Amino acid sequence: MSWLHLLNLKKLIADRSVWLGADYQSTADRLLLQHNCCSLDARTTLKVIEFARLGLIPYNEAVQCGRSALDSDLPERKRVAVSRAFMNYLWERVGPNDETMMLAKFLARSDKSSSHDKLRAAALLNAGGKIDEATKLLYVISKMQPRLLTQIGYLELGVLASGLGLVDKGHAMSLLKVRNRLNEARGTFQTLVHASGESFVAIANGPSVGASSGNFPEKKRLVIRFNNFPDPQTVAMNIGQRTDIWIRSHDTAYVPLRKIENLKHVVVSGCDCHHRFSNGFQHLSNLFALGVSVEVVPTLLYHTLFQELNASPSVGLIGISWLQKLVSRKLHNDEVSGFDLDLNNSNKTVYVNGVSKGRRPSRHNWQAEHCLYKQLVEADPGKS
Repeated sequence: MSWLHLLNLKKLIADRSVWLGADYQSTADRLLLQHNCCSLDARTTLKVIEFARLGLIPYNEAVQCGRSALDSDLPERKRVAVSRAFMNYLWERVGPNDETMMLAKFLARSDKSSSHDKLRAAALLNAGGKIDEATKLLYVISKMQPRLLTQIGYLELGVLASGLGLVDKGHAMSLLKVRNRLNEARGTFQTLVHASGESFVAIANGPSVGASSGNFPEKKRLVIRFNNFPDPQTVAMNIGQRTDIWIRSHDTAYVPLRKIENLKHVVVSGCDCHHRFSNGFQHLSNLFALGVSVEVVPTLLYHTLFQELNASPSVGLIGISWLQKLVSRKLHNDEVSGFDLDLNNSNKTVYVNGVSKGRRPSRHNWQAEHCLYKQLVEADPGKS
């Protein structure tokens, strides 16, 4: 590699303004080019994986970068850092397959990985059905840092650790209760959709949400809303009053809890809430405080959409994709509202009550989501 390539590479990685411009794709292309010139550089690999999760670098390219870096003679600490990032990316993208579990096993045995790394590796091994290996790793962690287990947040791993006597008794009972309530609620979304006689509407939070005339949501048997939907009293447009199903992030800090009159059901988005989130138990427990059934999005649906979009799917797209699969047809125009995906870009999201701009690119590929939306919903004769 020439000294000029090295200079450009160091400048690209160190420059904080990499997130401030609007042309993120150009930056991603440059980053990938630099990586191809210097596949041994761990910091570049970490950035490639980060951009790949945002849909700015193709999956196959990111995987090749991760593999080539790990095939090189990296120092152990850097190998741990790359393995951690690569494992997290693959877990969200494709699930606990042979490659992700191989990365988990490396983190489990490395002297340079932290207790938190080993705990996450145990969670992935548990998700992949490697119960014996996850169990052995839990015992290792219990000797390294027992406090990590006494109030563990990984739901299914916590249940496993509870059975081994590694979790405080009260917390163990709470973990089991949340897991059982989630299992009991499985299939509720499908049941409610079918019971509505396909009389439903999914209302997103874009500016066109109130474009339809009349109090159209109240005419439907089932009204579905998403994340931080606006209070009907705070917007000028008529978006209806009812909310029967709330599809939302698991994170109660990002989407705060709120009292919703006559709410029937909550659907939690995200990839594999049972296994993958280190704070999953805490957030799910908070959601049960709403007093309704709580169900998680099928992991297979999430992975399928991630593969199609090459980025994390938004809550809204997850919702209408699930609806479309349940009714086995394209959704009608009067069954959706407020999906203005074409107005969003990599650092701007447009809502009915304002515009959100970030200093980093969005984790959603809005252009790809808009294309998929047009495949799921009938063409609107009122739009070109």
